[in-house]
Amino acid sequence: MSKSSELRDIFRRFLQIDNEVYQLGNKHSRGTESAIEENTTRDVTFEVPFLVVPAVVVSFADNSAEHSMLSCYSPTTTGFTIRVDRFGAGQAVARDVSWIATTSGNP
Repeated sequence: MSKSSELRDIFRRFLQIDNEVYQLGNKHSRGTESAIEENTTRDVTFEVPFLVVPAVVVSFADNSAEHSMLSCYSPTTTGFTIRVDRFGAGQAVARDVSWIATTSGNP
């Protein structure tokens, strides 16, 4: 990583005003993961890491997720894992999953 890239990264995360440091970096992140096959997992990596572990919420991107169950686990400052499961009869299909991660309200 070049020096200018390192400096940009530092300034993107912090701003110093009146000898106080304020976080400007990632407090929220969101995205959509496309075509996750049922009965599988997918690891998601945040574009910009968080300073603390965020709360993560996942949901199906549309209303066609009948017989599918969605879960999110192992959140870290750099990402989390999505699992899509199928219950009931029928062939497993791919699902689109939307997500949001936030540190708002975290101490």
